[in-house]
Amino acid sequence: MQKTRKAVIAVSLIVGFISIVSLITMYIQTRLIKEGSACLCIVPVYLLVPILSCFGLLIGFIVYSMLAETKEKAIARNIRHTLMFLDPDERAVIEKIINNKQISQAAISKELGKVKAHRIVAKLLQKGIIKAVNDGKTKKLRLHDKLEKLFY
Repeated sequence: MQKTRKAVIAVSLIVGFISIVSLITMYIQTRLIKEGSACLCIVPVYLLVPILSCFGLLIGFIVYSMLAETKEKAIARNIRHTLMFLDPDERAVIEKIINNKQISQAAISKELGKVKAHRIVAKLLQKGIIKAVNDGKTKKLRLHDKLEKLFY
């Protein structure tokens, strides 16, 4: 719904700009035909082209900024799709870490069992996807620094 609303606003801005340019052009054209000169305009004709160009650039920038998806959002969305290449258990652990920013290995062990959790964590550590930080007697698991920048 939000994208549809943005698209309607963007199209309205573009149509409004085109209408304004058309009306100004028609006004100048009728002045030239009737009086042979467009000098009676409020704004001199030689200034209309740069003014309309700047106005057009402003409208273009506004439309682009409204409709363009940020690179970071696109990358994060695509990275979530690449998590499909991991095993289902590895993916579940990574998603828990992404949702909580960090999680203790003990919390994962409670859900998956100690041996299974240890093996999954060891695989993810070996692949360089996560890092383990000792926090007293427990290990806190976080995304590797390079991946952390993409999600947070």
